[in-house]
Amino acid sequence: MTIQDFPSHLPNAPLHEVVLGVQFSPLPSFTSVDTFDVWSLFSDKFPQVEEHRLIPPAFEVFTTESVTGEGGSRGIAPSYGSRLWFVSENDANVIQFQRDRFLLNWRRRAESDVRYTNFEEISNRFSTNLERLSDHLAAKFKSGLEINQAEVSYIDRIPVKSLSESGSWVTLCPENIPNAESLYMTFSESINDAKGNKYARLHHELRNFQFDSHTSSNIALRLTMTFRGKPMKRDIAGALDFIEDGQKQISSRFWEITTESAHDYWERKQND
Repeated sequence: MTIQDFPSHLPNAPLHEVVLGVQFSPLPSFTSVDTFDVWSLFSDKFPQVEEHRLIPPAFEVFTTESVTGEGGSRGIAPSYGSRLWFVSENDANVIQFQRDRFLLNWRRRAESDVRYTNFEEISNRFSTNLERLSDHLAAKFKSGLEINQAEVSYIDRIPVKSLSESGSWVTLCPENIPNAESLYMTFSESINDAKGNKYARLHHELRNFQFDSHTSSNIALRLTMTFRGKPMKRDIAGALDFIEDGQKQISSRFWEITTESAHDYWERKQND
């Protein structure tokens, strides 16, 4: 299949959201007052502003000495300030910014909206806006971005008539639980390079939720897959290479953990 287009060519594709992001060393002299200048960089295409809680700093570690004793995702107490969302007029695109993070979201805003902005478009938009932020910070604070983590997430929404049919869509679920009332499953796996060294982690989360719908059922499965780790190089080019690798890893794993009957419904071709 064409990885960059996954899964835009599928008529019934379940993809609901894509998020690309980087975490970087916070600038010591950056204050909340400076966020207005950051918003000014993007306000022409992202005119709406929302305020949200900070995302705590997090690092994927692969040593035997960690918070879990076996390696894992290590978090740190959140820093001060807030996380701002800059939202596009059509509500489908979001830039998230806080003093140590920059993320870009593409969101499907209606079930009737079958168009998927392919990965290359999202990646180019992310790169352009991240470069703009980097140039601004370098000019104002005389310091470039020191990226320490990069990530990409794919969030799929799979409508179901009842939770008992979850196993018909996702191989991780039991085939039949007639009276299932809730579903929550999470696990992670380390990703190795060609030499067998761990360099990233792929997180999986599967849960049920309810959504507004005009159909007879408003139950769905939400499958979130996040690829995160430290890029080989701490610059934007290194982060983009890492994110592209992560997108391929997610795409490959998605087809492995979903069923053949689901592939038929999504009209996946044999050579995809």
